[in-house]
Amino acid sequence: MKVTVTAGSLGQGLQVVSRAVSSRTTLPILNNVLLQTTDTGLQLTATNLEIGIRQVIPAEVAEEGGITVPARLLTDFVTSHPDEPLSMTLDKKTQSLALKSNRFDASIRGIDPADFPPVPSGLEGRKVKVDPAELKDAIEQTVIAASGDEGRPVLTGVYVHLNGGKATFAATDGHRLAVKTLAVQADPGEGDTIVIPARALSELSRILKGGEDGIEVTVGAQKKKPRTCSSLPRWSRSSRKTPPTSSSSRRRAGS
Repeated sequence: MKVTVTAGSLGQGLQVVSRAVSSRTTLPILNNVLLQTTDTGLQLTATNLEIGIRQVIPAEVAEEGGITVPARLLTDFVTSHPDEPLSMTLDKKTQSLALKSNRFDASIRGIDPADFPPVPSGLEGRKVKVDPAELKDAIEQTVIAASGDEGRPVLTGVYVHLNGGKATFAATDGHRLAVKTLAVQADPGEGDTIVIPARALSELSRILKGGEDGIEVTVGAQKKKPRTCSSLPRWSRSSRKTPPTSSSSRRRAGS
């Protein structure tokens, strides 16, 4: 692999995908970010097995390939680097990534990308389009009511129900309840229900930006995956349901 990118675009991409890097894990490769060349540039991928984020940044690709390197080490180097062209060359024999610019050079030891957990890149299912600002509000106004008790895992998620042109978000910790309903553009079909980990939604909220045309969400049989530009968060689906959102105990979050 041999590519040239700007330190600025690489740093921004790393800051986005690093939100999915595992902070506590017995698998060293989950501390890494996967770098792969594509037809459109350099693809960055990170996952903690619950959340997966993928982003493509512009790059000049001279030689195709891929490598995983420690996310924190690479991010610290790139973000402290001036915003100028940065050349990255992979030594396949030593699995080392050499970074070089006009004033700096470094070498980072990596791990073979074949050991990196797969992050789905496509999903068939019902497509829903939602305004990013409204989605951000819905997330922020409901995740605060989700439980932090891992002994009741279903309550650590946000219950999302898609029905017609509406999406309802609900979360509860057993004592309080937050509900938010927003308008969406959805493909025809029956109502879909999914429970998404609150942490995954919180990370998505942090990377959402205003001014976008819309976010496309695909709801399939096993996973739900929103897409914003070239960032691809991935969440595991739960078949369990949250307690009913009865009107007598409901605290609406500005529906």
